[in-house]
Amino acid sequence: MKRTTLVVLAIFAVLLVLLIIMDTNDIALLAQTPSPTAQMQVLGDWSVDDIVMIEYHSINLDGISIQKNTDNSWSFPASTNLVDQGKIQELLSTLQSMVVLTDLDPSPELKSIGLTTPQYVVVLTNTSKEKKEIWVGNITPTGSGYYVTLNNGTPIVISKYAIDSILELLTPSNLILQTVTPEGS
Repeated sequence: MKRTTLVVLAIFAVLLVLLIIMDTNDIALLAQTPSPTAQMQVLGDWSVDDIVMIEYHSINLDGISIQKNTDNSWSFPASTNLVDQGKIQELLSTLQSMVVLTDLDPSPELKSIGLTTPQYVVVLTNTSKEKKEIWVGNITPTGSGYYVTLNNGTPIVISKYAIDSILELLTPSNLILQTVTPEGS
């Protein structure tokens, strides 16, 4: 055999050995079961069934409160208006599914993310009279979330969709049950 043929065969053999080694490592990596990344729930260990009061304040709106009655229905404590129970269930479901997208540690300056004077505050009270204060600051630069603090803790980012949904549901026009008056009455 010629010398060039031997060199080509040697290179081919080295490449074949490398291919076998790489293929074996890839199979070992593929055999590992991926584990999901744990996402922190905003409510933590609270169950939405334990929430008995929801208060909402914003810079542009007087505060509103809704409370859970002994029959598990919800009402406005200082009003005769009826609360739309379906909207409350939607609100509770959204609160329960809310997860932390990003934990901002180290924390940026609170003023720069709108948390020294939050635009919106939602206060949840449970059956043990414990409170969770959710302060909503500015929207993130990417527009995908809001800067939030829980009980004045380290700022976090929560989905814009979740926060917008909660804020929309907490407007009086959405919470008040709309009754239809028959024509001619």
